[in-house]
Amino acid sequence: MKSEAMKGSRIRIKPINVIGLFLILVALGYIFFWRPRSGPEESKRVDLNQLLLTAVQAAERGGLEVVAVRQSSSLVQSSKGKTKEGLNDPLTEGDMRSHRVMSSVLRERFPDVNFISEEHDEATASSLQTLSGKHLAMTRTSEVQVRKELLNLTPSAVFVSDPADLTIWIDPLDATYEYSMNLTEYVTTMVCVAYHDKPLLGVIHRPFHQETYWGWVGTGVSTSVKQARDKAAVDPDTPKVIVSMSHKGAVEQVVHEAAPEAKVIDGAGAGYKVFKVLDNTAQAYVHTTAIKKWDICAGNAILDAVGGVMTTLTGKMLDYSSQKDPKNLDGLLAAATPSRHEEYLKKLSPKLVNH
Repeated sequence: MKSEAMKGSRIRIKPINVIGLFLILVALGYIFFWRPRSGPEESKRVDLNQLLLTAVQAAERGGLEVVAVRQSSSLVQSSKGKTKEGLNDPLTEGDMRSHRVMSSVLRERFPDVNFISEEHDEATASSLQTLSGKHLAMTRTSEVQVRKELLNLTPSAVFVSDPADLTIWIDPLDATYEYSMNLTEYVTTMVCVAYHDKPLLGVIHRPFHQETYWGWVGTGVSTSVKQARDKAAVDPDTPKVIVSMSHKGAVEQVVHEAAPEAKVIDGAGAGYKVFKVLDNTAQAYVHTTAIKKWDICAGNAILDAVGGVMTTLTGKMLDYSSQKDPKNLDGLLAAATPSRHEEYLKKLSPKLVNH
């Protein structure tokens, strides 16, 4: 009897079960067929906050190598050749060890971003592994400070969707000639990030002073840059123009003719000279011979971030895109304010025609 009753029974599906099943099928269809998926473009987008933090880390860790080599007196110096002015263009172990560490730090975290360095050498895994613990320990305090400063400037992350729009420029050791002569006052390590052709992020680290300066155009600058600008509140009675001590060319004569009221002072390394413009030791930085873009990109970014200006001596903005020649042949003029830049550009331009 029981089996016959079961044979005659039918399963009834309630309307609410049909609706639930339909909704489940729709949800599965959305997940597998219609939902937008994070394609390669989204997965490769670049977090600019993290990129700036990494740039600071790279510059400071490269600086540790620069100091270590100088203190060991094992420079292992060679020559790249002669400069236009006839001076030796040296290459030291400090250049190469800094390059290896800086490029490794940046390329590991941002492999899809265009990358240009003054030096060309691949890091060996063994050399980096032996140094990584020391680097992390010695730069941790600085990294915490940068994170705090970035949090105040940009509470939420800022992204660039296509890494191909960015170019990282690094100078593992600026003022190598002076470094080889133990004139460490002028030495810097630098990282710059350009967006399309314009400088966006700039980091200048002074390894023998343990000072780091950075700027993010349109967003803000480090506390160290603010402090340097605070010192620059009062202009000196006699304006000063800073020029290169080892690449002078005709620049000293040009400045004397164009601005006889100004005192010409010299310094080494583009990073150092930009710093002297930032703190108002010099009111302008002038360079009349060829200069590489990895020497000037970081300083250009920081100047832009504080409202300053850096151009060629013809008044053109510099192009930092990866496709362009890394050498700038048109000279350089930098000032901390647009009005001062315009003043010196007007004074210098007529004189440059004759040189």
